[in-house]
Amino acid sequence: MIFSRLLLALVFVLCASLPATAQTFTRGQWNSYGSVSLAGAMFVGNGTPPYDIFADGVTSVNGKTMQQAQNGQPGESLFAFSSGGIYVPGQQKFIALLTTGHFAGGSNEVNFFDLTTGSWNPGGRMANPTVRLYMRQGAGNIWPANIAYGGIHLTSPIGLIDVKNDYSANIAPSQAGVQVVCLNRQISGGIANMPGTNKIFLFGGFGYWDAPAGDASIGCTFDYVTKKYQFLDRETWPQGAQDNEIAAVWDPDQSRVLFTTELSLYSYQPGATVGSRVTTLVRNDGCNSDVCSQYTAVYDTKRHRLVLFGGQTGTLGFAQARYYDFNGAGAVSRTGMLTFRGAGLSTIRGPAVLYDAIADRYIHHAGGVTLVSIDPDTGAATSTDYSGGVKPSTANEGGSGCCGSSHYYRFWYWPEKDAYVSMPRAIDSGVFVFPPVRPTRAPEAGPPGSR
Repeated sequence: MIFSRLLLALVFVLCASLPATAQTFTRGQWNSYGSVSLAGAMFVGNGTPPYDIFADGVTSVNGKTMQQAQNGQPGESLFAFSSGGIYVPGQQKFIALLTTGHFAGGSNEVNFFDLTTGSWNPGGRMANPTVRLYMRQGAGNIWPANIAYGGIHLTSPIGLIDVKNDYSANIAPSQAGVQVVCLNRQISGGIANMPGTNKIFLFGGFGYWDAPAGDASIGCTFDYVTKKYQFLDRETWPQGAQDNEIAAVWDPDQSRVLFTTELSLYSYQPGATVGSRVTTLVRNDGCNSDVCSQYTAVYDTKRHRLVLFGGQTGTLGFAQARYYDFNGAGAVSRTGMLTFRGAGLSTIRGPAVLYDAIADRYIHHAGGVTLVSIDPDTGAATSTDYSGGVKPSTANEGGSGCCGSSHYYRFWYWPEKDAYVSMPRAIDSGVFVFPPVRPTRAPEAGPPGSR
């Protein structure tokens, strides 16, 4: 009897010590996984320098998040007008950074959800916010000219200069040698993981926090190994209002980021010589306005195709997707529209879409238990409600002061589990996992999709 109890205790300890990736999920239904929300994982000040007080020398963050200290809207609005992060397959982490701007407040801290443990920030967040470089929201609260990069957009800086070198642990000198850090903004879809570089690409979006005062018209990166931001201020970036809405995705065929502005299609090649990394691919084929440019970008590796879901004029974005095909040299060989038949998208504002390379389908999480499967060749689309498991939340797209939180890239493929993962809201605990039923079971580590 004593032996049996000891054996049971040993089995319990062994099971408790298994890594989370050993956990199984029920296929063909939604599963809840993990604990704590991004809202609950955000930085809270404790008075320790240099994470203690804003640039005005008055506003304390002691006991507060950055949003609270800025008089912003806490919690759900962290994803306001912003993807809020990107999944990094090689790390099995969703890295949340440059979360939001405008009415919601925001932060340039870097948090991460670790799929191997089902938790936020195991071992500590990647970067704390550059607290002493921030100002409060509100009329008359402008940045000191020596902190705002270039001394411009004083109510909505492009970047923040670390004038006292307080945050060198998380800042790499810019291409021009300036100690400047990236600033949160309404980045929409202007974010992409760059495999092989250990970096995340960040560009565009309405500036922080007085959005109409200026766009984030200089790109930057975050290195998730060195845990440092770098400002890319030697490149020639698109300028002006076209940068309000950006969609970006990694092109593995050419080892580059493809990104759209409201006007044109560009690429960023991280391996090219400094000063020549940004290239214009197609000029002036965009709609030149905000809502019609709120795309989610997906790269179809089979067809060597960039697909833009959502956006477009009126209601067209619900029923069709724009695409660009590329030849072997990386030039655009064809453009067109994929018209959906049988079902459509649930939103035109940053819809949650990924490419499932195993099924060769575009998969749209329409919110709740609903998934839409789209044939890339014919546009035939099937909407299915998957019962029997948990019911995921739906991204809050707005209404009475909250939240503009379109889904964008918070829906991704998890190769190790051959599953889709969704993070609709910043107030949800953990994530929602859906392992699809395959006609023939795929290996646990199947080929990755574009997200």
